[in-house]
Amino acid sequence: MPTFTGPAIATTRPSRRRSVWPCPASTYRRLSLLVDQLFTKIEQLQRPPFHPKWKEFAVRASVAGWTRFRGAQEWLDRNMPPTAAVSAASGAAPAPAAAPRENDALYREFLEWRATRTKASR
Repeated sequence: MPTFTGPAIATTRPSRRRSVWPCPASTYRRLSLLVDQLFTKIEQLQRPPFHPKWKEFAVRASVAGWTRFRGAQEWLDRNMPPTAAVSAASGAAPAPAAAPRENDALYREFLEWRATRTKASR
Protein backbone atom coordinates (compact mmCIF):
# COMPACT_ATOMS: atom_id res chain seq x y z
CA MET A 1 0.00 0.00 0.00
CA PRO A 2 1.53 3.37 -0.95
CA THR A 3 1.97 5.70 1.96
CA PHE A 4 3.20 9.20 2.61
CA THR A 5 5.29 10.02 5.61
CA GLY A 6 6.50 13.34 6.81
CA PRO A 7 7.36 15.20 9.93
CA ALA A 8 4.70 15.25 12.62
CA ILE A 9 4.25 17.47 15.61
CA ALA A 10 2.29 17.17 18.81
CA THR A 11 0.39 20.36 19.31
CA THR A 12 -2.10 21.94 21.65
CA ARG A 13 -4.27 24.96 21.11
CA PRO A 14 -6.35 27.25 23.27
CA SER A 15 -9.96 26.24 23.78
CA ARG A 16 -12.55 27.79 21.48
CA ARG A 17 -13.85 29.88 24.35
CA ARG A 18 -10.45 31.47 24.85
CA SER A 19 -8.20 32.88 22.20
CA VAL A 20 -4.97 32.50 24.19
CA TRP A 21 -3.54 30.45 27.03
CA PRO A 22 -3.86 30.03 29.97
CA CYS A 23 -6.28 27.22 29.49
CA PRO A 24 -8.45 25.90 32.31
CA ALA A 25 -6.34 24.58 35.17
CA SER A 26 -7.50 20.98 34.72
CA THR A 27 -6.55 20.97 31.02
CA TYR A 28 -3.16 22.51 31.72
CA ARG A 29 -2.53 19.98 34.49
CA ARG A 30 -3.47 17.03 32.25
CA LEU A 31 -1.30 18.29 29.39
CA SER A 32 1.60 18.85 31.78
CA LEU A 33 1.24 15.28 33.08
CA LEU A 34 1.23 13.97 29.50
CA VAL A 35 4.36 15.97 28.67
CA ASP A 36 6.09 14.78 31.83
CA GLN A 37 5.33 11.11 31.17
CA LEU A 38 6.09 11.25 27.45
CA PHE A 39 9.31 13.25 27.69
CA THR A 40 10.55 11.22 30.67
CA LYS A 41 10.04 7.92 28.86
CA ILE A 42 11.09 8.96 25.35
CA GLU A 43 14.41 7.11 25.53
CA GLN A 44 12.54 3.88 26.32
CA LEU A 45 10.13 4.47 23.45
CA GLN A 46 13.04 4.98 21.05
CA ARG A 47 14.36 1.45 21.69
CA PRO A 48 12.94 -1.90 20.53
CA PRO A 49 10.32 -3.30 20.74
CA PHE A 50 8.66 0.08 20.11
CA HIS A 51 8.06 1.41 16.62
CA PRO A 52 11.17 2.83 14.88
CA LYS A 53 9.37 6.14 14.19
CA TRP A 54 9.83 6.99 17.90
CA LYS A 55 13.54 7.49 17.10
CA GLU A 56 12.55 10.55 15.09
CA PHE A 57 10.89 12.22 18.08
CA ALA A 58 12.96 15.28 18.96
CA VAL A 59 11.98 16.76 22.30
CA ARG A 60 13.84 20.02 21.67
CA ALA A 61 12.62 20.52 18.09
CA SER A 62 10.84 23.78 17.43
CA VAL A 63 8.51 25.07 14.74
CA ALA A 64 9.10 28.57 13.40
CA GLY A 65 6.36 30.95 14.48
CA TRP A 66 4.92 28.60 17.11
CA THR A 67 5.22 28.89 20.86
CA ARG A 68 6.07 25.78 22.84
CA PHE A 69 3.49 24.71 25.45
CA ARG A 70 4.63 26.25 28.74
CA GLY A 71 4.53 22.91 30.57
CA ALA A 72 6.80 21.36 27.93
CA GLN A 73 9.25 24.26 28.10
CA GLU A 74 9.33 24.03 31.88
CA TRP A 75 10.10 20.29 31.63
CA LEU A 76 12.91 20.99 29.17
CA ASP A 77 14.34 23.72 31.39
CA ARG A 78 14.36 21.34 34.38
CA ASN A 79 15.58 18.19 32.64
CA MET A 80 17.55 18.99 29.47
CA PRO A 81 20.27 21.54 28.99
CA PRO A 82 19.99 23.67 25.85
CA THR A 83 21.59 22.15 22.75
CA ALA A 84 24.12 24.97 22.47
CA ALA A 85 25.31 24.37 26.04
CA VAL A 86 25.71 20.64 25.38
CA SER A 87 27.59 21.35 22.16
CA ALA A 88 29.85 23.90 23.81
CA ALA A 89 30.66 21.52 26.67
CA SER A 90 31.46 18.66 24.31
CA GLY A 91 33.36 20.83 21.85
CA ALA A 92 31.05 19.81 19.01
CA ALA A 93 29.43 22.33 16.74
CA PRO A 94 25.64 22.45 16.90
CA ALA A 95 23.82 21.00 13.91
CA PRO A 96 22.81 23.72 11.45
CA ALA A 97 19.11 24.50 11.44
CA ALA A 98 17.17 24.31 8.20
CA ALA A 99 16.86 27.66 6.48
CA PRO A 100 13.44 29.28 7.05
CA ARG A 101 12.88 29.51 3.29
CA GLU A 102 13.56 25.79 2.97
CA ASN A 103 11.04 25.03 5.73
CA ASP A 104 8.48 27.33 4.11
CA ALA A 105 8.94 25.61 0.75
CA LEU A 106 8.50 22.19 2.33
CA TYR A 107 5.39 23.32 4.15
CA ARG A 108 3.87 24.79 0.95
CA GLU A 109 4.65 21.53 -0.86
CA PHE A 110 2.88 19.61 1.89
CA LEU A 111 -0.17 21.90 1.70
CA GLU A 112 -0.36 21.37 -2.07
CA TRP A 113 -0.09 17.61 -1.61
CA ARG A 114 -2.81 17.66 1.04
CA ALA A 115 -5.11 19.76 -1.16
CA THR A 116 -4.76 17.34 -4.10
CA ARG A 117 -5.33 14.39 -1.78
CA THR A 118 -8.49 15.98 -0.35
CA LYS A 119 -9.84 16.70 -3.85
CA ALA A 120 -9.11 13.13 -4.97
CA SER A 121 -10.99 11.62 -2.01
CA ARG A 122 -14.19 13.57 -2.70
